[in-house]
Amino acid sequence: MCMRLSIEISPEQHYQIKAMAALQGKTIKEFVLDKLLPQGDQKEDEWEALRAFIQGRIKEVDKGASVSKSFLEIFQERINAKKSQ
Repeated sequence: MCMRLSIEISPEQHYQIKAMAALQGKTIKEFVLDKLLPQGDQKEDEWEALRAFIQGRIKEVDKGASVSKSFLEIFQERINAKKSQ
C-alpha cells in the first residue's frame, strides 16, 4: 500500500526542487526520497546516530532523570547541532 505526502511550498521552492531533480535526471519524487531516505552508508550512519541518541535518553530515564523540554524543543536542538557540525 502506498501513502501520499502533501506539503505546502512556495512556487519558487517548487521550481528549485524541480530544477535540482532535473539536473540529476530524476523525478521530484525520486529526488526528494533520495534526500530524505538516503541509501547505503549515509543511511546507516543516520540510523545509528538516532539509535545512540534514543539509547542515551532511555539510560537517563532509567536513572530517574527527567526532561522538562518538549519533543519539538529536543528535536530542534538536534537539528541545530547537526547544522553546526
